[in-house]
Amino acid sequence: MLSTCNDPQYRDGKLALRLMKEKISEHGADVADIDNFAAALAETGDYEKAAKFQEQVVSALKEENQPERLKSAIKRLNNYLENKPWRESSYIEPDVFSDNNKG
Repeated sequence: MLSTCNDPQYRDGKLALRLMKEKISEHGADVADIDNFAAALAETGDYEKAAKFQEQVVSALKEENQPERLKSAIKRLNNYLENKPWRESSYIEPDVFSDNNKG
């Protein structure tokens, strides 16, 4: 939420990036973590790096045969390639990484 919220009073890309780095260094990263890390990078303006991490998400979702999650991840990748943060997407998938939507 810190890197994707449309309301600027709740958005803090730098904090989101720091928290994701801490989480990943302590617990490793799954596809959702990499996706969130890419969103935080994009929110801080590092679109090139965000796109590189989002490409990892897209690749992993292709391997996992997750078409709905893949569609959403590709839309975010396209945003980053256009130097736009996730929150500027014309379409944001509802919490595709929640426990309710896994497997």
